Amino acid sequence: MFLAIRDRLEQDEEGFTLIELLVVIIIIGILAAIAIPTFLRQREKGWDAASRSELRNAAVAQESFFTDNNSYTTAEADLEEEGFNNSAPFAGDGFSIVTADNEGYCMEAAHEAQPDVVWSLTSDGGEPVEGGCTAPA
Repeated sequence: MFLAIRDRLEQDEEGFTLIELLVVIIIIGILAAIAIPTFLRQREKGWDAASRSELRNAAVAQESFFTDNNSYTTAEADLEEEGFNNSAPFAGDGFSIVTADNEGYCMEAAHEAQPDVVWSLTSDGGEPVEGGCTAPA
């Protein structure tokens, strides 16, 4: 009996069966299908947070400019003199001051990684909101 078991152990091949490999590949596919969309949403949240942060930093410079000049500015160079540094992902068309006068301002920002998502901030709004500046009613 012991000889039969020993002979069988010596004859068994080692390794995985095709079914075992397929099951592992299916499990990895399911995990990837769950993880990849979650990861992509996290990246989009980061881009949105960067846009909101850019607008808040510009708002601080706008308020500082208003304190010195009794008016808000439409020139980005004026904001730079007040300490605003336009971040690289918003260079070019990514950041703009749409309107500004003695009463208030409206600015827009869109991250270069998702230029179709525009965030705006008005002097009376407080927090950046998704969507562009709207004309006053």
